[in-house]
Amino acid sequence: MAVELLPDRLWELIEPFIPVAKAKPLRCGVPWEMLPQEMGCGCGMICWRRLRDWQEAGIWQLIHFVLLDWLARCERVDWSRAIVDGSSIRAVLGAP
Repeated sequence: MAVELLPDRLWELIEPFIPVAKAKPLRCGVPWEMLPQEMGCGCGMICWRRLRDWQEAGIWQLIHFVLLDWLARCERVDWSRAIVDGSSIRAVLGAP
C-alpha cells in the first residue's frame, strides 16, 4: 500500500499557490534534427533523405520479404497468429 506523502487537507492549502503550466502542443516522435549524434547516422536530414530514397527504391519491402522468407525457412512464423487485412475502394461509374 502506498504511503500518503501529502494529506489532502495540506494539498488543498498549498494548491492555489502552484502556478499552472501552459499547455504545450504534443510532439509525435523525434524531429529529424534532434537525432542523437552518438548514433553515428549523420545529421537528421541525411537520415530523412536515406529513408525517402530507400522507400522509393523499395528497399523496405525487400527487407520485409527477406526476413519473412528466412523466418518461414526456419519455421519461426506462427501462421495461426497471422492477420490478413484488406480494403475495398469504391469504383465510381464502374471504373476498374
